Amino acid sequence: MSSHESIYSPEPTVFHSMRQAQELTHALEDNVVRVSLGAANTAAELAGVFSELVNAAAEHGMSEDGAHAHVRFMPHRSGSVYDAVVVDSGAGIRATLTRNPNLPRVQTDAQAIQLAVQEKVSGTGHPTRGLGLWMTVTEMRKPGRKFWLHSGSALLVMYGDQEPGFREIEHRQGVMARLTAPC
Repeated sequence: MSSHESIYSPEPTVFHSMRQAQELTHALEDNVVRVSLGAANTAAELAGVFSELVNAAAEHGMSEDGAHAHVRFMPHRSGSVYDAVVVDSGAGIRATLTRNPNLPRVQTDAQAIQLAVQEKVSGTGHPTRGLGLWMTVTEMRKPGRKFWLHSGSALLVMYGDQEPGFREIEHRQGVMARLTAPC
């Protein structure tokens, strides 16, 4: 196996409903256990983060095109690397947050992402919502982990416990999240 071949890589998947999103995350969890990739607790944490991103895409980003997900475990010089991407073509984070009348008006996509990754911030305003991106960012702050979140014309880039950075980039419809982590 070359250093760039995946150890485990299901086909990129398109999903169109919350039920399909949940089936996808359950299949990933089952396969991670079946092929014994990485430490059990790390694999479970990363599967949970992936599940959160897939469920968010199903809830907030669904369009006629559905949403897309791809997960790979790849060999790396220091073990295996978990690499997951979730993409939707929905309205995006800024548009979703505008549905919550209790939030301040955000002027840029970067401001929307900064707000959305805070605890209990959501487009609904419901006090038990708005934990998904906050939990994702919290999990991805561990050493060796990387997280990218692209919505509109903003890209959040996180490298482990370093302070996140933002960049203005080419505008895209919806949200793209990518995470990598040693396992």
